[in-house]
Amino acid sequence: MIDKVVEGPEDNEGKKLSHFVPIETEFGERQLAGILTMVGLIGTFAQKFGATADVTGDAFINAIKLKLPGKMIKCTMMFARTTAARIA
Repeated sequence: MIDKVVEGPEDNEGKKLSHFVPIETEFGERQLAGILTMVGLIGTFAQKFGATADVTGDAFINAIKLKLPGKMIKCTMMFARTTAARIA
């Protein structure tokens, strides 16, 4: 959920925001590691699962489902309103 809008349309406040990470790819694994770092969970996950964790395994996915909801990060998001704007 967008808790606070610092810059941009104020009507975005309170809207839900989802970010899909393709964890089965190297790029997705880096994104997931970044998210876990930003919310302060990387140490816990590294200790529990080790450096060679199977991020697609049931144990890891279930831990994400339990620990990640409700965590907050500060980020900047830019949205294109049209498909043409996304392509350009």
